[in-house]
Amino acid sequence: MDARFEIEGRIYEYDGKISVEDAIFIHEKSGLGMAKFNKELMIELNPLAIAAWMYLLKRRAGEAVRWQDIMKLDLRTFNVIFDEPKDPEEGEAKDTADQPDPTTSGETQNTGTSST
Repeated sequence: MDARFEIEGRIYEYDGKISVEDAIFIHEKSGLGMAKFNKELMIELNPLAIAAWMYLLKRRAGEAVRWQDIMKLDLRTFNVIFDEPKDPEEGEAKDTADQPDPTTSGETQNTGTSST
């Protein structure tokens, strides 16, 4: 699972891989095993889980980072970036002429013109 995260306006990529070393760091800093970590990070917004994750993202990006620096970051600058799902027909023009108007009950709209 590839994912992207934003911290203080900078985008960080995550390739879906987690090393034993990283898992131990997460456990030491957040008190969470990997089974609970994802829920605490993404759903519960556990500040220790977020801090551990921010540290790992910054370290993986090659930044010189200290735990004390992470503890001073504004949590509001941490965001998960959700990409729009890709449309399988992207790039192709879609013919909507024979589709019902979504604002009606599925009936064909009368446009006021007739060919009689």
